[in-house]
Amino acid sequence: MATKRANGEGSIGKYKDGWRSRIMIGYNEDGKPIRKEFYGKTQKEVKDKLQNEDILKTGELYRNNNYVFCNELGIPIDDKRPLRNLKSILNSLNIEPIKFHGLRKTYATRLFENDVPPKTVQVLMGHYDISITLNIYTQVMEDKKVEAVEKLDKIFSL
Repeated sequence: MATKRANGEGSIGKYKDGWRSRIMIGYNEDGKPIRKEFYGKTQKEVKDKLQNEDILKTGELYRNNNYVFCNELGIPIDDKRPLRNLKSILNSLNIEPIKFHGLRKTYATRLFENDVPPKTVQVLMGHYDISITLNIYTQVMEDKKVEAVEKLDKIFSL
C-alpha cells in the first residue's frame, strides 16, 4: 500500500523486498526530473530516511518535533488537510463523505464484525485500556443480535 508524504512529494510503498520511496530532487538540463530512491526493511525506516533528507536540505530551518503530518520543514500541516484529502478521495470514488474519525470507527466496527478478537482491535486502535475500545467502537450489530438469540434458542431447546 503506497502512502503520500504529508508535503505531497513522493510516496512510500510496500514491495516484495521491503519498502521503497522515490522523491524528486530537481531537474536536469533537459527539464526532466531527477529522482532519489530510499529503501528499507520497514515503512518507518523509509520514513526516517525521508525525514533525514528533509533535515539535510533545510538545515537549521528544520523543526524536528517528530510529527507524523508535517511539511518539509517539520512544521505541522493544517489539521484540516487530512480530512480534505479524504473527502477528495471519497468523492472521486463516488462514496459519501464521512468525517475522519468516522473512518476510524468504521475500521474498528468492521474488525469486530469479522470476529477479530477485542484485544487485537485494542492494539490496532492504540488504546491503553480495552474498555475504551469496547465502549466507544462496538455497537450491537443486528446480525450479531440474531446470532446471539439463535445460540440461546439452541441452549434452551435441549
